[in-house]
Amino acid sequence: MARFDLAAFDRKVPPAGPAARKGVRGRGAQARMWAVALSLCPAVALGTPRDTVLIRHFSLVDKKLAVRTDGPTEILLPDSFVVVGSVRIESGGETVPDSCFRVDYSSSRVILLCPPREAELLVRYKALPLLLPRGLRGLDYVSYQPEVPVGVRTRDAPSSARRLWEPAPGLRQSGTLVRGLTIGSNQSLSLQSGLRMQLSGRLADKVEVLASLSDKDTPIQPQGNTQTLREIDNVFVEIRAPSLKAMLGDFALSFPGGQFDRLDRRLEGGQVELAAGRAEVTFAGASSRGKFMTNRFLGREGVQGPYQLQGEGGRTEILVIAGSERVWVDGELMTRGEDRDYVIDYSTAQITFTRRRLITDESRIVVDFQYSDEKYPRSLYAGRIQYKDNGGRLQLRSTFVRESDDAKNPIGISLSPARTALLAAAGDSAALASEEGSRYVGAGKGSYVRRDSIFEYVGPGKGDYDVVFSDVGQGKGDYAYRGVGHFAYVGKGMGKYLPVVRIPLPARQEQLSLYASLQPWQAAALETELALSRFDRNVVSPRDDDDNLGAAGLVRLRLGSDSLRWGKARWVTQLRQVGARFREVHRTEEAEYWRRWDLPDNANRAESVLESSAALEMRSGLSSSLGLGRIRKPGFSADRREWTFGFQRPRLPSASFREEWIASQPGTSKDSGRWVRRKGTVNWSLNRWTPSLEYESERKTQGHPDSFSTAFAFMKTRAGIRYNDPAGFSAGFAGEYRTDDRLNGGALRRYSEAKGAQLEFTWRKSETLSANLNLIHRERRYRWGPETNTITDLLDLETLTRAFRGGFSLSLNYQADKEQVAKQERVFLRVEEGMGNYRFDPVYREYVPDPFGDYVLRFVPTEEFVPVTNLRAGASVQLDFSRTLGRDSRMRTGRALRDVSAEAVLRLEEQTRYPHPAEIYLLRWSRFQDPRYTLLGSLHRQADVYYRRGRRDGSLRLRWNRKTSLVNTYAEGGQRSVSQLASALVLFSPWPSLGAEVELEKRFDERRYLGPGVDREVTQRRLRVLTSYRWNPLVETGIAATVGLAEDRAMRPSTQVRFLMIEPRLSLSFRRRGRVLCETRWANLSSEPTSRALPYEVAEGLQPGRSVSARLSAEYSLGKGMTASLQYLARSDPFRPRLVQRLQLEVRAYF
Repeated sequence: MARFDLAAFDRKVPPAGPAARKGVRGRGAQARMWAVALSLCPAVALGTPRDTVLIRHFSLVDKKLAVRTDGPTEILLPDSFVVVGSVRIESGGETVPDSCFRVDYSSSRVILLCPPREAELLVRYKALPLLLPRGLRGLDYVSYQPEVPVGVRTRDAPSSARRLWEPAPGLRQSGTLVRGLTIGSNQSLSLQSGLRMQLSGRLADKVEVLASLSDKDTPIQPQGNTQTLREIDNVFVEIRAPSLKAMLGDFALSFPGGQFDRLDRRLEGGQVELAAGRAEVTFAGASSRGKFMTNRFLGREGVQGPYQLQGEGGRTEILVIAGSERVWVDGELMTRGEDRDYVIDYSTAQITFTRRRLITDESRIVVDFQYSDEKYPRSLYAGRIQYKDNGGRLQLRSTFVRESDDAKNPIGISLSPARTALLAAAGDSAALASEEGSRYVGAGKGSYVRRDSIFEYVGPGKGDYDVVFSDVGQGKGDYAYRGVGHFAYVGKGMGKYLPVVRIPLPARQEQLSLYASLQPWQAAALETELALSRFDRNVVSPRDDDDNLGAAGLVRLRLGSDSLRWGKARWVTQLRQVGARFREVHRTEEAEYWRRWDLPDNANRAESVLESSAALEMRSGLSSSLGLGRIRKPGFSADRREWTFGFQRPRLPSASFREEWIASQPGTSKDSGRWVRRKGTVNWSLNRWTPSLEYESERKTQGHPDSFSTAFAFMKTRAGIRYNDPAGFSAGFAGEYRTDDRLNGGALRRYSEAKGAQLEFTWRKSETLSANLNLIHRERRYRWGPETNTITDLLDLETLTRAFRGGFSLSLNYQADKEQVAKQERVFLRVEEGMGNYRFDPVYREYVPDPFGDYVLRFVPTEEFVPVTNLRAGASVQLDFSRTLGRDSRMRTGRALRDVSAEAVLRLEEQTRYPHPAEIYLLRWSRFQDPRYTLLGSLHRQADVYYRRGRRDGSLRLRWNRKTSLVNTYAEGGQRSVSQLASALVLFSPWPSLGAEVELEKRFDERRYLGPGVDREVTQRRLRVLTSYRWNPLVETGIAATVGLAEDRAMRPSTQVRFLMIEPRLSLSFRRRGRVLCETRWANLSSEPTSRALPYEVAEGLQPGRSVSARLSAEYSLGKGMTASLQYLARSDPFRPRLVQRLQLEVRAYF
């Protein structure tokens, strides 16, 4: 946004007295003259004197202040920018001498040195009409100082500028203060305010402070595509002392510990940590941003995402708290980032895995996250007291956590007495806390009709019912979402929506945890934990409160020594008890705890777990461990054995092997299960080469050997080799083979075979060539079943080649994967006129861009995901003969070509359902942008040829640009478009102060709708001539003229358009202070037939008739660290009933 400074000039400090005041008046007159001249610029451009121009003038403001005084005192002036030398004081009609008072302009104070007794004083002064808070600190005061005529005697100026903020020694501060306003046609006055400040350093001896403050409330979450998040408006104040640490604002609360007293939350509130000797106390009280949730699901074969995360009850309309997620795939913790394992969209709660992490239907995905469903404000109180003796042999810890919804202040729904009574009677049942969602509104006033108790969508204004649907979870509803306001009946229990209004249940959760650890000697340690929980699913209702209390506990004994002659030995035994009603506030077990014990999905929460393990590590490099365990649950029990073996010595092969055996028994049934898992690896580092071999197998059976009820098995082998050169080259290759067996006919039979390969290549050894390649290929073939054979390719290629002394460069990138895409519905929301960026064209029945529009665009994804092959590729070539041949080339061809350079760019994107992805990967052009398969496709080509590029005394640019696209992702229908441009641009400057450019272009725009819409086929030819003249280094004027012809052949008869545009421009600069730019545009269009409206592609949305627009922008530096800006927009069009205007003012201070 362009800025216009509202301040004045930087001169020396003037004297007081009549001469100085005369200079002030003279300089103020000059300021008013410039302001009036600039403010007339839009009015002249618009040529409509009857219309109101928002900026008439800008000048200093004369102020006077009456005060009474009866002794030596100070007078505090109410303005922030008092003009130096403008202060006069009168008493009884007489002027008080300048020697009787002193003015502190940095704080706007008048100090009376010899005031009259019991007199009324009148203070007159001039000030700039800008207000800053008196609490503002950190700015150098730069006064407005009028020009002083030559020969006038002045008082000595201060030796240095005073600062409004004098920080304590050792403190460092920085920040921004913003104040602004916006006003426009049919738009009320709106104020903008912002403060950002960072402060760090030492407040006192051993006391440090770190602060980040902001008064903005920006509801924008950071993008989840980098390993480190950069959060917006992270506001906090942190104070550290030897025995105290306090945090206020946004912070992450982390309680590390055992199984039951761990806690991680992102909060807004306060935290205090106290240390007294060997004891530590931590307390936090805050507004919790969200609830803790765990999702567990399997991937889809070859589909990288996005995968939808769900809240409680399967709800998908949730907002994931940024940075709160932890993701595991096959038990391995993932890292966020486009160049890592996954990216996440926090606003839609969708996670997508990158091309470096292949996802199959065997991939076990576990995601922990915090989410906000925006139903109730949520608060959290947590406290911890812990004690450690000098050697850490005795540790005692107590932790209390309380999370609660504020039932009295719901978000997005009002709690009437009837709804409160409904909640009170519902108990813990969300289904009982529901209201009827349908309402009869009369014929032709609703969107639904009712047929046999089923609601059918017929469109707005065509039905007699308005219906509200609520998300009740997949498989619990009868309706499916088809678009904004459109829900369709899909069968009983086949959907996730019901025509009801769900009243959300306000919940409260509390947990008290006790932890003790005793280590009487080095080789032995005893740990114990006890946790009590209380979970009330509905705090409004006393019903169903008899199941709120729960308990859990753990006892662990550790024995071992690291100083044995032959190595190390360890033995651990633990007993874990969890009640059926216990509700933890954070994860209490490992990510794949269900897999560790072969737990069924409907397993009871109550359990008793006894485990024991022993491990040996020998100095010879051998290691081994043995583990035994059992679990008992209501209706389920299991026993497990585990043993591992390992060997690791320098310069010798490393090996590891692990075997697990699990025997499960579902209650008293004889349907027992056996699960055996084995995994082994061998690798050997030979200088720069590292070969490796991996083996993994599993076999699970459930039921009698003659008639299994559930069974599966798989075997996987993987072999690879890797080469690593520290100088900048590395490469690796691995091959994989997997077989899967499934239950068929009461026995395990071969179900599928999968072969895969992975290639990695990195080259950074030379400046002329750099390359990075990561390729994963997998083929899976099924022997029986409904599934079809699949081929998955994940490819990421980047190369850069430089040659001929940098005169030639070639860049290639190629990315391929498989994703699932949801169709989107474009929803245009009506807003106040001038606040949107779209307007509706009733002739073409479409929304077109308009900076003064009254609609904004929102994309609403549907819930129908479609697997697609995703391809993105690009190439760019740059050629510069001046570098290739050299400026001193004496060859005739070299002298002719050294001023020639060229660029070419190719960009391709395709998302398609074509059944043979290999043809897409191999760039078979006939398979691209096929309406039967393509959801989104585009091909962009551009070529530029330059002669004497960048030379103002004469240069030429020839450009050819063509873009074809097919968009089939919109629910209302697809569209195909073609855009082509051919242009020639000539720049020349006859002398240094005069510049000119001439551009001739031919443009072709075609749009064909696959659904409802008006097609267009527009051809344009235009000539644009621009001249500019720089009168001096601070003043420049220019004018541009454009003439053109256009034809829309999609209409019959075709539409013929002629247009003329005149664009004058004025630029004023203030040396090292700022700039003012005034631009206007006058356009006149005529068309045949005259009664036909024009598509947006003709003349950028202008319509037949006369259109006038103006823009005034300015920016000015008020002093060190302070700027002011102004932007004024005005537009008059034939289709608008009146002139529309917008004015924005802003003052920004940096400190």
